[in-house]
Amino acid sequence: MPELLYPYQTASVTFRKDDIKLSRNFQYMGLEWNYTPETAEYTDGESETQTEITQKIHYQIPSVQFYFKFKACEGNDLSVAIRAPATVNRGDSYSFTVIYMNSGGSPAYDVTLKGTVDGVNIEEIPVTQDFPANTSKAYEVKRTADTAEDEIRLWAHIGVPEGFYDAISATTRPRRLYGSLTPRRSRRPATTTCPTSRTRRITQATLTIPRMNRPT
Repeated sequence: MPELLYPYQTASVTFRKDDIKLSRNFQYMGLEWNYTPETAEYTDGESETQTEITQKIHYQIPSVQFYFKFKACEGNDLSVAIRAPATVNRGDSYSFTVIYMNSGGSPAYDVTLKGTVDGVNIEEIPVTQDFPANTSKAYEVKRTADTAEDEIRLWAHIGVPEGFYDAISATTRPRRLYGSLTPRRSRRPATTTCPTSRTRRITQATLTIPRMNRPT
């Protein structure tokens, strides 16, 4: 679109939902447009399914603002668990399993995962993963009990990605991103309520080395 238009010129501009770079966890709620002043030819409107809009521009057009409305995903059941033996003999091999879960009814994208053994990152666990609704991903980790300490500490964490509610109950408005020709406040705010989480996103376990296996 040219920076300047002469009175006899006409141009057009197209705004698209996909031009807005957001996390995949945000859910699209629709498009809204408002004219100032509103006229018989240029009327306010909204659509729940329309994903782009093209506006012709000339010197007689009223100011207009377009809103692409999004809200965060309301799934709230991300959790992690560790399955490990209670004891291991010094020098022996052992294994444990870290299980990451999305028990909610919505998919979760770009979820960060982490696990450690005595503070050292577990490389078998990927940094991020996508989780369809009601799914889990398990990672078996094998190590040797070669520590001089009396315990082996296991730790795991599942993060809450952008655009995904978890752990906090709140009332919030959908995130509204827009392209505009003249800024103006929207007249149609909406609210959603996200439920309270009862899940555990950090977990840890301790493997004890029996006294008979401890160095003297």
